[in-house]
Amino acid sequence: MSGGAEMKICVVSPSENAYSETFIRAHIDQLNAVAVFGDWPYYEHASRQIVPRPWRAGVQFGRHLPVFLRSVPERLAVSSVAGFLRRGQIDVVLAEYGPTAVNLIDSCRVAGVPLVAHFHGFDAYRRDILIQHAESYPRLFAAAAGVIVVSRDMERQLLGLGAARERLFYNPCGVDLEAFSATDASANAPIFLAVGRFVEKKAPYLTLLAFGRALAACPGARLIYVGDGDMLGACRQMAGAMGVSGQVEFLGHRSHAEVAALMRKARAFVQHSVVASSGDREGTPVAILEAAASGLPVIATRHAGIPEAVIHGETGLLVDELDIEAMAEHIAALAADAVLAGTLGRGARQHISVNYSMAKSVQGLATILRKASRPG
Repeated sequence: MSGGAEMKICVVSPSENAYSETFIRAHIDQLNAVAVFGDWPYYEHASRQIVPRPWRAGVQFGRHLPVFLRSVPERLAVSSVAGFLRRGQIDVVLAEYGPTAVNLIDSCRVAGVPLVAHFHGFDAYRRDILIQHAESYPRLFAAAAGVIVVSRDMERQLLGLGAARERLFYNPCGVDLEAFSATDASANAPIFLAVGRFVEKKAPYLTLLAFGRALAACPGARLIYVGDGDMLGACRQMAGAMGVSGQVEFLGHRSHAEVAALMRKARAFVQHSVVASSGDREGTPVAILEAAASGLPVIATRHAGIPEAVIHGETGLLVDELDIEAMAEHIAALAADAVLAGTLGRGARQHISVNYSMAKSVQGLATILRKASRPG
């Protein structure tokens, strides 16, 4: 455990099985934390509901009741969660995602337990989330003992939303350097790997367009996509319409061990992240960190926390959002120049080892939680 032995930490996360949230599992495991999963008021610990069924039902259907009746199940649900925290002698609660933290403000106050909110991406940027929490986020910023961001871009965003500078902490996500061991990108075939959900902010269709344009200069290159999502079918159709189905492979979801193995065989990693029409954007994409840890040069966009994780010309190559011509040129350059890919890949591994290791990230998190648990 990385520095949290003297604390009893409770990590609350909306989903137990979200395969992309490896960082949350690392927080729970490496901090020896008590894990609670679910959305308010359906919290579970060890597969058992924390809030009794009558109070859960009362909260769920309370919106149809008069205000004086609605408040009764809400107070009882808050008390149930507070009682769980007190019985467990919890020293600090780490809420994964801003909306999760909002729903824990009252329970933590009643229990007398400090609350730390960990923002990750959509919760800091998406317009519908910001509108929904226009009143509750300021309340969270006033009540929380700490607010954690994963990039400097997100730090600026939350400061603009009213977070207190003295309780705002920058702590990037980390990578398991042993699970993602270094390859020699210069020795690998011109295989370009993309890993992530098929959603608008990751813009897989733009990566596909850039790769299609690069093929004119590097017809032997291949693109492998790992992941699923609403846009997967459309991207398959797009590859067919572009006439590149023979050079593009869509693998769907793969385990982290399988992704690590694919990274060891690739020449470079590609991802064209953009600000989505909803305002959603990345925090710092974990797949980019994993690729760089694997010794791959990363071709990506100047978006959110990516320019902190990828140093242009030293650990990878960056383009502006929507500039598929520049991305195509970078893909073609690394397809043609294996030596350059190897040089950038070694720089990437070094940068991640120093600045984005899981050990450093969890130690930083433990330090923030320790400070929050000892106010004053």
